[in-house]
Amino acid sequence: MKARVHAEDLRFETEWRLFCKGSALVKLESLNWEEHKTRQHDPKNVLRLKKVFEKEGCRSLKVGNHIPAIVDQHHLDTAIENAKQNKTWKTGILPSSYATIDSENRYPELDFPGGIICLHGLHRIQAGKALRPAEKWWIVDLYLSGISYEMRAILDEEYSNEDRPCDGQIYRKIREYQYLPQKADALILPATCKRLRGLFRHRLVAAGFDALTKIPALFDAGMKVTTLHTVMATRCYEEIQHYLKSYFLLNSFRVRDTATPTLFHPDIHKRNIFVSDDDPTVITGIVDWQSASIEPAFWYAEEVPDFATTLPHPSLENQLEPNSERCAKAFEVCTQFHVPKLGRPRVMDDALFRPFRYCYRTWKDGAMAFRHELIKTSERWQELGLMGSCPYPAPTPEELAIHQKEYKYFEAAHDLRNNLAGLLNTASDGWVPPEDWKATKLANRELFEVMLQTVLSIKNPDDDEPTKDEGDVREFGPLIYNSAINVRSFSIDSALLRKVVTIVFLHPFRD
Repeated sequence: MKARVHAEDLRFETEWRLFCKGSALVKLESLNWEEHKTRQHDPKNVLRLKKVFEKEGCRSLKVGNHIPAIVDQHHLDTAIENAKQNKTWKTGILPSSYATIDSENRYPELDFPGGIICLHGLHRIQAGKALRPAEKWWIVDLYLSGISYEMRAILDEEYSNEDRPCDGQIYRKIREYQYLPQKADALILPATCKRLRGLFRHRLVAAGFDALTKIPALFDAGMKVTTLHTVMATRCYEEIQHYLKSYFLLNSFRVRDTATPTLFHPDIHKRNIFVSDDDPTVITGIVDWQSASIEPAFWYAEEVPDFATTLPHPSLENQLEPNSERCAKAFEVCTQFHVPKLGRPRVMDDALFRPFRYCYRTWKDGAMAFRHELIKTSERWQELGLMGSCPYPAPTPEELAIHQKEYKYFEAAHDLRNNLAGLLNTASDGWVPPEDWKATKLANRELFEVMLQTVLSIKNPDDDEPTKDEGDVREFGPLIYNSAINVRSFSIDSALLRKVVTIVFLHPFRD
C-alpha cells in the first residue's frame, strides 16, 4: 500500500510537470465553469469566503487563492504571442505557479477571447468581486487539456478555502494519507475524526468503505459519520463489508467508463508505422487498418505494440534489456496520460473483463483459454460482488486437474509460437508468400527436428511438463507449421535454434 501511494504521487508529479504551463493574469470575464459547477452556487459559502478575505485580505498572489484552469495548447500559444506583440510580456514561458513573485505586475496578462474552463474558484471569484468591485483580473494556473480525471481531483483538493470538507472528504483524506503522516498532520481534522478512528479498528468494514471512496461523488454525498455508531452496533461486520463492496461494483462509474465505444488500431507495430526520413519523430503514415474497429475500451486495454514489449537481458539472468524496459515504461505513461480510455481498464482487476477478452479468440486459440477464463471468473464470483450464482459451474477437482494439465500444454504451444515469430521477425497469423512456400516448409521441418531432439534429450522430465516424448511433440507440429516464418531473415544456425527452443519451450516448466 505504501509503495502504491508513492507510485501514485510520482505519477501525478510527472503529469503535473508535463501539463502545468505556469500562471498568468486572466480577465474575470474570460473565466468559465462547467455547468454542474455553476449549479452548485452556495451564497452561504460566498459569505464565508468574504469573511475570510476581510480577515486575511483578498490575496490573489497566494497560491491557495489561484484558480486552476484548462486551456488548449493552440489557444495558449496565441495568447502568449499576442502578449509579446503588445509588449506586455517578453518570453514564451510563463512563471511557475509556485514562483516567488511579490507583485501582480510580474505576471503576464493573457487574453482568451473564447474563455477558459476553470476547475475551481467560482465562489472565490464572487467573494473577490464583492470586496474589490474594480478588480478585472485574477491569477490563474494554466493546465493543458488532456490531464487525467485523477489529476483534476487533486487540483481541486490543493486549492484551499473553497468549501468546508464534508464527512466523506474527511474520510478519504485520512485514508489517503495514512502512510504519509507528514500530510495527515497538516490536515485540520474536525471532531468527526474521533468516530472514524473507531470505524478503522474494524478492518472488514473499513475495507468496504475504502472501496466506495473510489467513487468520490457517491461517497461524499452519502457518508454520514453521525450514523456510524448505529451501523456498527449491529456487529454484522462481514455482512456490512460485503454489502458495501457489492454496492461499489454496482455503482462504479469506472467500470462503466471502460465500456465506452472506442475506435482503435490494435495492430500498431513497427512494421505498420512510417516516419519521416528527415525527422524520425514525425509520423508520415500508419497502415494495416483492417483490424481497426469500434469496441468497448477494455477490449484493447491489454494490447501492447512490439516496440513496447520488454525483452530479456542478453547476458544477465532475470533482468530485462534496459532499452526495452524504458520503452515499456514510456508506453505505460503515455497511455495513462494521452489515452485515458485505455489507461483506466489497464489498472483495473482483470477478472472483470476475462470472459469478454477471450470469447472471440476461440477461432484462433481454441476453447482452452476461454474455458480457463470462465473457471477463474467462477472462482471469484462472490469476491467480485456479482449478483446471484455464476452461470458457469465450477469444475470438480478431477475436472480441474485435467484442465490444468491441458492448459499448461496450451500455454507451452502459445509461448513457443509467439517467441519463435518474434525471434524470426515475422507475424504470427500463418501467412506465407507463395514464392517462399518451399523454403518455409524446410525451415519448419528443421525447427521441428530441433525441438524433438531437445525434448528427447531430457531424461527425467517433470510430471507437469506437457511434452515428454515424440508423440507429444508431434501434437505441436500443426502449431509450428501455422507460424509464419520469414525465410528471408532465416539465417540462424542449428546450435542457436536448439538453445532458443530449449529456453522458450522448457523454461516455463522448470524453476
